[in-house]
Amino acid sequence: MELENLDIIGLVRSMGLSPDQLAALIKAAPPQPVPETERKEDSYETV
Repeated sequence: MELENLDIIGLVRSMGLSPDQLAALIKAAPPQPVPETERKEDSYETV
């Protein structure tokens, strides 16, 4: 998660966006559905 945040910060800085401009961009973006992921319990092996 921290790496994702650093990636986002790097992209925003490389585009020269201010925090206010980023906020406006996020608010203007259409909502995206969150894909369903596997349940975490299913991804662990049982012993």
